[in-house]
Amino acid sequence: TFLPAVPATDENLARFNFVGKLLGVAVRTKNALDLALPGLLWKPLAGQEPERIDLAAVDRAFSNYLEYIRNISQQGITASTFNDFIFETFTARKQSGEEVELRPGGRSQAVTWDNRHEYCALVERLRLSEFREHVTAMAQGLSAVVPCSHLLSLFTWQQLELRVCGPPGPLDLALLKRHTIYRNIQPSDRLVHEFWAVLERFTVEEQALFVQFVWGRSRLPPPAEFSTPFQLQSLAPKSVASTNQDRLLPVAQTCFFSLLLPRYSRADILRERLLYAITTCRDIDADFLVGSNNNHSGSGPVSSTTHTTATAPLARASAANVRRPVRSIP
Repeated sequence: TFLPAVPATDENLARFNFVGKLLGVAVRTKNALDLALPGLLWKPLAGQEPERIDLAAVDRAFSNYLEYIRNISQQGITASTFNDFIFETFTARKQSGEEVELRPGGRSQAVTWDNRHEYCALVERLRLSEFREHVTAMAQGLSAVVPCSHLLSLFTWQQLELRVCGPPGPLDLALLKRHTIYRNIQPSDRLVHEFWAVLERFTVEEQALFVQFVWGRSRLPPPAEFSTPFQLQSLAPKSVASTNQDRLLPVAQTCFFSLLLPRYSRADILRERLLYAITTCRDIDADFLVGSNNNHSGSGPVSSTTHTTATAPLARASAANVRRPVRSIP
């Protein structure tokens, strides 16, 4: 989960304004944005006030500490023993590390039995509102891209998050299958059945890595906005007739939401090679090393010990001469 950890300077707020523009681009183009923001930020973006539960969602320990102070009498602590356990003053530390006074002269004012509820209310108010300037900058950036962004207040914060990031949680395989087209392979082929079975057995994190590998994002778009089909392809048998395809790695082209699968002989090999690809290659980057591999022998995935720098857009995976998987760039 992302929280602003920088003070609200002009330079930093300009960056959050740019983040807001990215949110607007995601809304207008219906391209989901992989951005893990908490309700503490989504709510004010949607015109809603953050609540105590939102603070607990990002800082459970601190939230529990405030509850402990509020209800400290339940621990058998009285007014006479309170300051044997609580040593706070009327100050609080923001996410950026800046210490602020909760009221004038707060650094020299101790939290006592009688004022403890006031202290908890003030520090909670600070923590719930400390990102207001950051969120305002994001909202201004959003408005620059979505002119009617004030209409976003008609959404709940969860609906706004869904519009920007797509649905969370486990990969909706049924949705993905409905939007899959097959090239050089039939839906009834053994390899296709094994592929879907392997993907279904992946953990939630591995499924997110798979989507990241093939499409550059960790979530699928909402069903009504799924406009780009997933392309599942297989190497043509004649093109690699003399190659042991079990030694090859999958090839992904993120610009086209496409995955090229070698014709693996077993499901366990498919799973091993696919896991290697999605966990090894997590960044879109054309600046990587490749090399010829004419003399390679062995049972593992093809790799190279002699490299040259790649200068053209390259497929994000391994073929006979690629050292490690990389995404393609349009």
